[in-house]
Amino acid sequence: MNRLLVAAGFSLMTLLGVGVVFAVAPYTGQPYPMQFENGRNMEMVFYAEGQQDFLFRKQKEIVLFCQPIRRGLTLDWRLCRNLVTTPMSTGTCHVASDNSFRVALPTKSLQPGFYDLHVTIHLTETNAMEGITTFGWQVDRQTVAPFRPDDFDTFWAKACASLKNVGLDLHSEPTHIVSSSTIDRYNLERSNRPEHNDPEGERYKEVELCKVDFAALGQRRVYAWFAKPVGPGPFPALLILPGAGNRYIPEPLEPARHGYATLAIHIHGEPVDLENDHYSGKNVDETNLYLNALQAMNALMALPGVDTNRIAVSGGSQGGRLSIFVAAMDPRVKAILPVIPHYAYLPYARWAQSMNAAHSDGRDGIPREGVGGDNTARQRSYFDVLNFASKISCPVLMSVGLTDTVSPPPTVYAIYQTLKGPKEIMTCPNIGHAWSPAYDHYAWRWLEKRLDPKK
Repeated sequence: MNRLLVAAGFSLMTLLGVGVVFAVAPYTGQPYPMQFENGRNMEMVFYAEGQQDFLFRKQKEIVLFCQPIRRGLTLDWRLCRNLVTTPMSTGTCHVASDNSFRVALPTKSLQPGFYDLHVTIHLTETNAMEGITTFGWQVDRQTVAPFRPDDFDTFWAKACASLKNVGLDLHSEPTHIVSSSTIDRYNLERSNRPEHNDPEGERYKEVELCKVDFAALGQRRVYAWFAKPVGPGPFPALLILPGAGNRYIPEPLEPARHGYATLAIHIHGEPVDLENDHYSGKNVDETNLYLNALQAMNALMALPGVDTNRIAVSGGSQGGRLSIFVAAMDPRVKAILPVIPHYAYLPYARWAQSMNAAHSDGRDGIPREGVGGDNTARQRSYFDVLNFASKISCPVLMSVGLTDTVSPPPTVYAIYQTLKGPKEIMTCPNIGHAWSPAYDHYAWRWLEKRLDPKK
């Protein structure tokens, strides 16, 4: 069954940004943060009574509340299509007795899709503060008009076949044992997590960790961490694909403590354990970026203690799009968890850019016949992750930040609409290029049902 989820836990602390960013897939090798790092205005809260997910469906009127921390006098609002700067409508409202503002938006003229509500709260005659929230209206019916080249399948069949000419040549360094207390400290200092981010899912007190590397295209190698519970297994396995950038890759100790043999790779052929300023910054080309992720599946299958019949793939942003690619091209994948997948539904971005260039409000949305493009747009379409979504048959758990401008909600949701198999998506209102702790907790339980680490 298809399901739509919302990040749980409506609390003032969460809404004010006193939250965290971590996930089943480690996002960055940074200390555990005490607030969201997504660019939103931490001095105001948006909420919708009775519609926690900010996805509206049947209402005659959408009512959103904005509550600033500072004293407000009046609020000016502008309603725009997502990523479009010219407003469809504007208005003003006055402050209520609880220092909140009520913005009421009739739905009669709205087309299915996502909308940005920009607000300016006037504190004095000369001092104001800006904010934004994003909501969806009948998003299951939003127009999805991708561009897919006629030779898309041929292009990728040929590219994937080139891996057959590359021997795996898998090397593994000696393993060492990591205790549960060490994992706790590491989570705080380097893995963007609290000490025990999911105590009920922790199944092992000690895990084994080592570095591995394997051959890739272009006579290059891919470097990775491999961690698993202590013992011969076999254990269900998890491939973690990294977000964009050329940086230190966190050790996958937490997934191993949960019972998964886990491979976390550096996609650009750099060592996984160097500090940021020591990396060369040389990125592999786009095709090899995808194929390195696919080759990582072959490496994971060859590592000790891996149950080759129980493999999931996870990643955030760039890692989210790569997990979709791997699942589309490799039937051995049993489940994927693409978090805020980047580089999807590129025609939507081109459409929004064209609306902004023409100073149009884009009220009718992207045309059903799609948006054309030049040769550059055609070349990029081979890597548009939306074009792989229909090939996926395994279960999928996604997330989307509704105020995300890196992976905008219309593009992430277009993937969700295109998926054919079992699927769920968690919407995270008022969160940008990040995700909620609620997603992490739910994701561990979701993954247990698919791979069952207790076996």
